[in-house]
Amino acid sequence: MKEADTFSGPCSGRVPIARAQQTKVTRIGFLRYASPHEKQFAAFREGLRALGYVEGQNIVIEQRYAAGALERLAPLADELVRLNMDVIVVDGSATAKAVKAEPSPGYHDPDLRSANSG
Repeated sequence: MKEADTFSGPCSGRVPIARAQQTKVTRIGFLRYASPHEKQFAAFREGLRALGYVEGQNIVIEQRYAAGALERLAPLADELVRLNMDVIVVDGSATAKAVKAEPSPGYHDPDLRSANSG
């Protein structure tokens, strides 16, 4: 990583993010406990664009929304993990816990899976 910036958005907190490299398409999962909020998502896209990440050029964003249904978070998180996103952006602690509970692709620990399924 040559140069890093921090990105601050409506649901990101402040995290380091590398400037966009034109050779790789970065896959971003966007998981929100609530319903879609176009103004906040537009601000998220604009922040990425300011760092050189442009949807359809060097990034792909997969959006998933639980619409306030806590029981939908785990299946949506599982789907994004299985899609092998480079990063998953979440909107709060419940959503973060759902993503953390999913093992990374290729990780085959049946004890961990059963502990997280309970």
